[in-house]
Amino acid sequence: MKNLYLFLILLISCYFWLPSNLFGQQYLFRNYGLEHGLPQSELPSPQAGITDSRGRIWIATNGGGLALLEQEKYRVFVLYPTIFL
Repeated sequence: MKNLYLFLILLISCYFWLPSNLFGQQYLFRNYGLEHGLPQSELPSPQAGITDSRGRIWIATNGGGLALLEQEKYRVFVLYPTIFL
């Protein structure tokens, strides 16, 4: 009986001491910003990005145009490009 109590105490203590990531899901995120070529860091909403059938990511920015993330590089599409003199 004493062995059963020791076993239960050991079992319960191991349950609480195991790392929490052993039981939960792990999500892999990659953050992109201005240093990666995104034209503007401000997005109109969290749903401003969409993935097309080719796996490319289209991101709408708040005044910076439409950005296409393709093979780790951005291509930017703007309606009215700004000309600096």
